[in-house]
Amino acid sequence: MMLLRISIFALVALVASFATALSDPVVVAGGGPAGLFFAQRYLELHPGHSVQIYEPKPDEREKSTRDHYDSAFGFGIGERARCALKQTQQGEKLVEAVGDIAAKTASGLWLVNRQDLCHVLKTHLFKTCGNQVDIIHGARVCGIHEGSEKGKFAVDIKIKRLDEDGQELSITKQVPYSLLVAADGTHSKIRQDLVQKRRKIRQQRFARPVQWKTLQLPTQPNMEPGSFLPFPMTAPREEFGAVMPRYPNRFVALLFWKPTGSKRTWRNPFGCTTIKELKTAVQTTFPNVSHFPPDDELQTYLDMEPGTEYYMKLSRHAVEEMQVALIGDAATGVYSRLAQGCACALWGANLLAEELAYSSAESTDGTSQLSRALQSFSDKSVREGHSLSDLNLLAHIEYTPWLHALNIFQFPLIARIINNADLSYSDIYWKFRWQIKLAKLHWFFSRQRVQE
Repeated sequence: MMLLRISIFALVALVASFATALSDPVVVAGGGPAGLFFAQRYLELHPGHSVQIYEPKPDEREKSTRDHYDSAFGFGIGERARCALKQTQQGEKLVEAVGDIAAKTASGLWLVNRQDLCHVLKTHLFKTCGNQVDIIHGARVCGIHEGSEKGKFAVDIKIKRLDEDGQELSITKQVPYSLLVAADGTHSKIRQDLVQKRRKIRQQRFARPVQWKTLQLPTQPNMEPGSFLPFPMTAPREEFGAVMPRYPNRFVALLFWKPTGSKRTWRNPFGCTTIKELKTAVQTTFPNVSHFPPDDELQTYLDMEPGTEYYMKLSRHAVEEMQVALIGDAATGVYSRLAQGCACALWGANLLAEELAYSSAESTDGTSQLSRALQSFSDKSVREGHSLSDLNLLAHIEYTPWLHALNIFQFPLIARIINNADLSYSDIYWKFRWQIKLAKLHWFFSRQRVQE
């Protein structure tokens, strides 16, 4: 009991000393799962602190909107992600709430709509830490501004509002911060600032040579709820994908393809340009699909730009001298095939919050507690993030016919192993290092460098 009392008092003193260093608020760029979960864990471990979250999307889009057309295919919530969610206060209730809005597959993977997941995380955050967090919608963090005082920084934030006449106004302001957490996604403005403008981070970023789109489908009379229908690769455009379940009894068709032909045809799978062609192609590929959304939604699907997946490695996931950390898709490039994007984001958010809480108040070489915490976070996050990025390359074996024919790798095996929360991504990388080396050889000749 005495040891417990000492450890509790030490932790309280540690958090109090950290609070004196953070006179300005903690700013989070991005109100997705990574940003919301970091705020949750940070405020649980730092009572009395405050967090400001800036999210570009308007508030109404983050509500539970299962009837609204959604171009994303959502998140896979496996055992690794569920273990991360359980780290919070009342974690079991949080996991239960996520399960209530998830489509559950036979493999144990939960498929969750992004907006629904954000709604659950936000509700839990306000319930447990409501007085300490402020979420500003319609506001985008555009870059970092150096203050007049040495060691002080602020973020440039562009806020969109409607005036009395309903006209959109754009306001730019500077907000000082004590810590900036970049959770602003694949096309992170903060990462671009640190990579291009300030040269603080070295980056390898390549586009996967395929595009993707999702088609939201209504209830299908010929399909059981929770059904998962994979679609093997076809020639010549090499389409592949699956029809996946979506809560409550709906489905989503996720299709990948290589962009070939004219711009009019390469922007959609199977080269479809009309609603009739799209319906015919989907029904030919998935005979059990008989019902489609309204024609206006199908036209929206045909008109929208396809998505791209990225392989990315950064030399650092934190810049201590500028008090910045990167988490989620801003830090690590993840393919969808392994369903680890959300798990990696939640893990990184939790790691950052814990490193900030448990780092010593002052190191022997004079560096501050915050710098020590960010350095420790970056070292661990880079190791695991790089391992996961390389594990994603195994998808090139599954979807490359001649490599797949060698039968050197069974993808269901890694799908089971990668959701084992007792194994780190670096442990799993070591188990499959030779297959990854082979996948890298193929990927080397097909990759497309991205300049931000």
